[in-house]
Amino acid sequence: MNSELLQGFRLGPWLVEPLKGQVTGIAGVRHLPPKAVEVLLCLVDRPADLVTHDELLEKVWGEGNGTHEALIHAVSEIRHALDDNYNDPNFIQTLPKRGYRLLVEPVTGGDNGTTIVAPLPVSRWWERLLRHGVIQAAAAYLVVGWLLIQVADTTFAKIGLPAWSEQFVTFVVIGGFPLLICIAWFFEFVGGRVQPDHGDQPGGLFQGLERNYLAILVAYGIAGAGGGIYQWTVGFDVPRVTTETVVESDPIPVAENSIAVLRLVTFDDEQLTKVFSDGLSEDILDGLVSVPGLKVSGRGDSWSLPPHASSDIVRRRLRVAHYIEGSVRFLDDKLRVVIQLVDSETGFHLFSRSFESALGSVGDMQREITKLVIANLKLAVDESTLSSTLTGADTESDDAYVLWMRGREFMRRPHTVENIEEAVDLFEQALAIDSDYPAAHAGLCDAYVALYGLRDDTASVELAERACARARSVAPNLPIVLRSVGRFYRLTSRFPEAASTYEAALEINEQDADALRGLAEVRRRQQRFDEAIALMQLAIELQPGNWAAINTLGSMYFRMGAYADAAAQYRKAVYLDPENFVTLGNLAATSLMRGDFVGAHEALQRAIDIEENPTFVANLAVADYYRGNYASAIESFRRSIELAPQNVGNWIGLADALQASGDTDAARYAYIRSLELAREQLGATGNELDYLMFIGWATAMTGDAEAAISFVERAVALQPTFPYAHYYSALVHLRAGHEDAAVDAVRLALENGYPVAMMAAEPILKDMRQDDRFLALLEEFTN
Repeated sequence: MNSELLQGFRLGPWLVEPLKGQVTGIAGVRHLPPKAVEVLLCLVDRPADLVTHDELLEKVWGEGNGTHEALIHAVSEIRHALDDNYNDPNFIQTLPKRGYRLLVEPVTGGDNGTTIVAPLPVSRWWERLLRHGVIQAAAAYLVVGWLLIQVADTTFAKIGLPAWSEQFVTFVVIGGFPLLICIAWFFEFVGGRVQPDHGDQPGGLFQGLERNYLAILVAYGIAGAGGGIYQWTVGFDVPRVTTETVVESDPIPVAENSIAVLRLVTFDDEQLTKVFSDGLSEDILDGLVSVPGLKVSGRGDSWSLPPHASSDIVRRRLRVAHYIEGSVRFLDDKLRVVIQLVDSETGFHLFSRSFESALGSVGDMQREITKLVIANLKLAVDESTLSSTLTGADTESDDAYVLWMRGREFMRRPHTVENIEEAVDLFEQALAIDSDYPAAHAGLCDAYVALYGLRDDTASVELAERACARARSVAPNLPIVLRSVGRFYRLTSRFPEAASTYEAALEINEQDADALRGLAEVRRRQQRFDEAIALMQLAIELQPGNWAAINTLGSMYFRMGAYADAAAQYRKAVYLDPENFVTLGNLAATSLMRGDFVGAHEALQRAIDIEENPTFVANLAVADYYRGNYASAIESFRRSIELAPQNVGNWIGLADALQASGDTDAARYAYIRSLELAREQLGATGNELDYLMFIGWATAMTGDAEAAISFVERAVALQPTFPYAHYYSALVHLRAGHEDAAVDAVRLALENGYPVAMMAAEPILKDMRQDDRFLALLEEFTN
């Protein structure tokens, strides 16, 4: 191979530096993986010649080591770095079943006696822009434009100008800016006339503006004329408030006999004090939950309030009539606790009392506090109902208890791989001290279930099963254990076992809101929708300020295709916690289902700015996909795969976007990868519904479409009312050439709630847009 190539060469406008693994152009620096660099060097070494698949595999990977999928992926990465297109290539031509050919002659330093240089330095560009007066004119233009927008925003509505006038001003300012840049570069105003700009103006930041002030006026004038024509022919959208963005001022009433337990505060920075404070807060909450007729706000919502929150904030956010606040501190070897019960409407204390206890008597203190609260709320409660429902104090080791509490804290943070792995480590440390600690085994089970949700790593399923089995063998009737086992059964699609486990937890405490939510999810998967909704509404009644329960109800409606009902619940959840990225992202998804792809994109970006959740990144890609912005969709899908590399849906989405963009080689690789992952996940979790759909579609795109039909038919049989099952059935039948069956599947998808806007915008169904039956269905369900 020519050694000069390793030092760098040009391909058209691109500078390629193999030793650095990067490509530089006007768009910036892009990186190439080592294998992609080696493939490119093989092609550059023989420009205009056919380089076969076998030659590339042998030279880059070694004889017998490489695969065609790996080669296709490497070429796709090269094309991405060079902005090359498979269907209309400028650099790399694909010769089907044979190999690849480089279409341009590389330029090296030895070709002209010079060395390869990078693009023009920024400093030189800056100097040339100053000499042409572009920088001076642009600065003046932006200052004037900012002032115009401020005046329009503050005065236009007050003086009665039409609603579109503010958008008109913004349009003029933004639209005129690129015109200004071009005019200032090519022309200047000298001696009362316009002449070509030769770039000889003074180079100071505030000099030379006198030659370009006319460019500012001309740019505003042209943009204003264009804005006027646009308003006359099309019209600016008048800003309006929609039901998707407005949240009711008071959507959830304050419930009678409702209470919240705020996080007890501490007065030192000791980890032990904080852990016992949080543990006692939870123990009091769990004791109150078991009281019949008392509604208790969820821990996640109560503890989301700022420290020392005022009573009006507590009442508005949590929708409770009363709340408990207080403090915890250590005095020598004793724990001192101050508890206060507050009326949220008036802010007055109903009682305030202090308690002292040895560490080993925390459970007795919890029961005494619970009795006192109940007495002041004037509730008649049987003494037997106050039996301890503690989740963590079922160990004789204070050290194990502290470690378990710390692990629980990491579990309640945003679910990231780092947070969950930290929780696993803490639970395992607790078990090293007390190997029979059931709460720690249950926490370990929950952590591995969460890890699977983040990474789709099938090894996590086996570890979760082992931890749940151990927890149940030690304490089969402990509520926290039953809830963890129920979650594991849901993960592995063992719905009858999950239902019986949650029912066992509810027999111990019929007001266990977490168990009600879990059972509701099971009933939804069993297609017992009315029962599922009723269970979720009961859970919300028990915890009226719990955004998570309201969000779950919204997700149920969403999965059932009732997007308006889902949006209503998500708006309530957003009202309770306006900066919660989960509820914001879910509300944005309802806009996506309605076909508001632009609005959904903006809302999803807001949620992602708060927390880069892989699901919402993938939804952002979906919004771009349906807008036809395939490059952005591909970029977002790739990012979602970086965040969740084992997620089958992300790979399917990437494959569809690549296919729509014309990069069929890379699309095939993504379909093959999604097929491998779907088969692996199906075997580990038994979640047949989703993975059968994915296997069917990936099989249709990589192999025999006829064989793929059996997979989507099995998915339809599993849940006949699930719209996505019929949607994938339509795609597969269309791929197989069964147009009649595809039309029938489209009708069933729409009848069961599949969004009409998404069906109409689907690039894969573009051939069906010539079918009158398909168009008639879209019109029927639109109306």
